[in-house]
Amino acid sequence: VQALWEMRANLIRQFGEREGRRRLRLMVIDGMKLSPPAPTMVDMRDAILLADRVGFSGASQPQIWQAFARRGLGALAHAASTDSTHVAASFDVPSNLATMRFYEPSYVNGEALRIVLQDANNDRPTVNIQLTSSSGDLENLILQKQGSVYFGTIGTTTAPVTKLSGGLTSTVGDLLTAYYLDPNSGGIAARQIEITTATRLPYTMATRAPSPFTFAGETPLQFRAGLFGIRRYDLPFEFPFFGKKYGSLRIFSNGLLAFDLPPSTGCTDGNTLARFNGIAPLWMLSNTLGTGQPGEDVYVSRPAPDAITFRWAASTDTIFARPEPVNFAATLWEDGRIEFQYGSGNKNLATDAPIFGCSTSTPTVGISNGNETFTQLAFNYLGRANLENVAPVQFLPGDGFSSIPSVTIVRPDAGQSFQGVMNGRAIVADAETFVTRADVYVDGVFRALAVRQGGRPPECAAVRATDCAEFQFNLNLDGLEIGPGRHNLKLRAVNWRGGFQDAPATPVEFTVEPGQALLPKAVIEQPANGAAVSGLIRVRGYAYAERLRVTAVEVLVDGLTVVRGPLTARPEICATLSPVPPNCPAIGFDLPVNTAGSFPPIPDGKRLLQVRVIDESGRMTLLPETPLEINVNNGANLPPAGVLVTPANNQRVSGITNIWGYAWDPDGRIVQAQLLVNGEVRAIVPYGEPRPGECPALTGVTACPNIGFALDFDTRKLLNGQQV
Repeated sequence: VQALWEMRANLIRQFGEREGRRRLRLMVIDGMKLSPPAPTMVDMRDAILLADRVGFSGASQPQIWQAFARRGLGALAHAASTDSTHVAASFDVPSNLATMRFYEPSYVNGEALRIVLQDANNDRPTVNIQLTSSSGDLENLILQKQGSVYFGTIGTTTAPVTKLSGGLTSTVGDLLTAYYLDPNSGGIAARQIEITTATRLPYTMATRAPSPFTFAGETPLQFRAGLFGIRRYDLPFEFPFFGKKYGSLRIFSNGLLAFDLPPSTGCTDGNTLARFNGIAPLWMLSNTLGTGQPGEDVYVSRPAPDAITFRWAASTDTIFARPEPVNFAATLWEDGRIEFQYGSGNKNLATDAPIFGCSTSTPTVGISNGNETFTQLAFNYLGRANLENVAPVQFLPGDGFSSIPSVTIVRPDAGQSFQGVMNGRAIVADAETFVTRADVYVDGVFRALAVRQGGRPPECAAVRATDCAEFQFNLNLDGLEIGPGRHNLKLRAVNWRGGFQDAPATPVEFTVEPGQALLPKAVIEQPANGAAVSGLIRVRGYAYAERLRVTAVEVLVDGLTVVRGPLTARPEICATLSPVPPNCPAIGFDLPVNTAGSFPPIPDGKRLLQVRVIDESGRMTLLPETPLEINVNNGANLPPAGVLVTPANNQRVSGITNIWGYAWDPDGRIVQAQLLVNGEVRAIVPYGEPRPGECPALTGVTACPNIGFALDFDTRKLLNGQQV
């Protein structure tokens, strides 16, 4: 409304009182006609600008832009949806010199990035930008034209760098940068636009041993409310949450604490939590009306001077079932820590069915910064309808550190040479808190996550620290394309409060030599080379590497994987090996292969047999180098048969259509059913429903009666017209 008042004043200055008012009325009314369904305020701004161009040849474009920009609806303003409460404001007017912004001032590692760009003299439907992280990643992103701006989203990951993978690696301490080459800056030669944003660690999640669900000195809030009761509460201290501090919050009767004004919604799922800047110890359809247990209310207590606890005594809110008692609590500490505790009751927590438009009928447990794209959910408790007396969940903030870890690289030695694979080892210690991770950087690029080993290594005996541990890493140099020549290595160690250190100060230099080394070995003992086989056979043998752990073995027939399995104990083989492989005694494999019914099928005749050995560096090695030959002889293999009952041939369908029928294999079994439309696989169809009425007409079908398939398919995914 304020923007329209500004616009009216500008039009009056441009055309006079009478004409300015007339044009305002016409543009607003015509803008309503030109806007998309359910428009955002940004959509309505663009519609009014369009109305000026359509009705008045764009005579007032500068005046309209100035009015909206003054009230935060400028060139880079953006709203994700009509009911979004998280809007990116802008006070800029359009310019031929492009401008760009990140939607957020900073990001949590793992949060999706949203980028807005305006370029007034660019009328293309899309533009390309590039993004980099100081971890060494590089990604491309296409921005789509949306109204007067270009907009795009890219996910971030805390995994090691894989360039041009579609996800940007972002770890602790990273800076993220976006680049756009503006081809025409209004008469100026092409110019590169660059913006940078900072990142922060997510919370560390942990569980602790259950403790008595009791709270001393509680004060009832007299909060008897239904599903969506809300009560404002002033905190006794400023509580830090995702980089901001809050002196008050809103308590929801259905198990939520929120810091900002929330959107209007009936959902309590993870997608909705992303729109709340809040904390969800047990967010679900519940109330404190007293229907499930005595004393229903929300209670407040102070377990310590720097902590406050909110406890819900509530009941489930269902239509068809009896209300069940719900008891849980959330404690907030002044340093940002959060803990959820669970008491008796908390059973049958699934509602009757998901509310329309909601993704789940079970409680949501987690936290969110309210940016609409990020949550941290306690996955161990998601989808569970019983949370009685489960272990407390802690969320530890990744900032506010008072110590940083120390790093000592034990291996590799300076100047050491490697072929194929590098083994590394480091000792990481922190004087005050727990070390959460150690990232391996080669030539400044995040290449691997070192693995924490159990126990306290001998090097820690002389170290006075709260935490001291051994971290090991293995790099597949060929797979990472770390080529021959000199390279440097460092580790970035991180504690749970976000303190980190890159060490050593001068990175360790090492050399990569051409060729492979440390290749695993494997022996296939059964079947023998040239053996005749049929039906179910066993592929038995052993695989190991002298200095690397083997993590899995796969059996390949004619180069196609037919089965994958873990390793088993073979102590008699280990006793003959020197040096003893790290896997011992678990170096054996004994895997079943169904030559008559595998998927994909194994035809009769001479086939080639190998195993693929996967080691802890991620390297895959096919052994033996010369495959064994086996002769498969299962006889004729009849193809599956089936009947599609619905839809019928030439039937007209629309919306959600039921795909229904039955199928069988005369001499085998069906492992998967697929829906094909015009030869393209559109869905995997659930198979195995009972069809007892069809089985009497079938002979020798061992799968009967479970030969049915059914699927509700959304035909709106297809173009109108005849489909096959």
